[in-house]
Amino acid sequence: MSTTPNQPPHKAASPAASHMLLFFVLPCLGFIVWASWSLIGGFLERKPQDVPARIEAVKMARSSGDRWQAVYALSQELQRMKSRGEWDTKVSPEQKQQLFEALVSLQKEHGSDLRFKKYVLLTLGQFGTAQALPSIREEINSKDPEIRFYAAWAFIEILSKNPESRTPETLAEPRTWLNDADPSFRKIAATFLVQYDREGSQTAVEQLLKDPEREVRWNAAVALASVGDEGSVATLKEMFNLAEIRKLDLRSLEDLKQLLASAFEAARKLKRDDVLDDAKKLKGLVDPATPEGAAIHEALGGA
Repeated sequence: MSTTPNQPPHKAASPAASHMLLFFVLPCLGFIVWASWSLIGGFLERKPQDVPARIEAVKMARSSGDRWQAVYALSQELQRMKSRGEWDTKVSPEQKQQLFEALVSLQKEHGSDLRFKKYVLLTLGQFGTAQALPSIREEINSKDPEIRFYAAWAFIEILSKNPESRTPETLAEPRTWLNDADPSFRKIAATFLVQYDREGSQTAVEQLLKDPEREVRWNAAVALASVGDEGSVATLKEMFNLAEIRKLDLRSLEDLKQLLASAFEAARKLKRDDVLDDAKKLKGLVDPATPEGAAIHEALGGA
């Protein structure tokens, strides 16, 4: 993604919105990778350091540039340790608590440093402790659309990891996003609520199948189809219509591939032959020797 935090946000929605069409099929790691490229335009080479050293580096940073790079390195180290299973075996409860307290303190101390704040929110979401929910929730009211989005991601990431924190009070927050003016919030709300608040929110999510934004409708359709809601069929079938696909302002062939792969997986869960037939027809319409056709064939490999 070419946008950087210094560029003005799109008038209609958060700059993050266009890449969140497929939010529900991106695991935590996928969002972290995307966010890393979004914020700095690439990855910095970092040698492994222990968590206390990373925290100290953030605290001792003397400039905005040093500060966000230090918290970025902390985020990357946390990601590395979790992927290798080292987070719970090599980091003590005391060190985890120190990390949490340091991040929340730094978040408040450098509240005007937006890029730094985004990485703090990213890291708090990775960290996954329910203790962070109040400080994260405050940022959902930010006037900056990207800070709002990162805070919302961190909020539901933590709720997804902590079932005991999914209370009527905390679930009320993402429920309000179903009517948010920012389409990216409607997308992530639908995905999260269908998974974790199905009984309380499914009817409201179904209303998004009539949303004026195509991406919101499609996101809701895949989320609902994934839990067997047949009301999603008509909208899901649109996702296998080549003319409709080409109306989307997708940034890359990877976006196209993920879009169709998620729709195809949802169709298989729905077990509707007519929808699966549409996927097969789409596959037959394109030449796999072209970039577009190759992406479609790869996404619909089982059709």
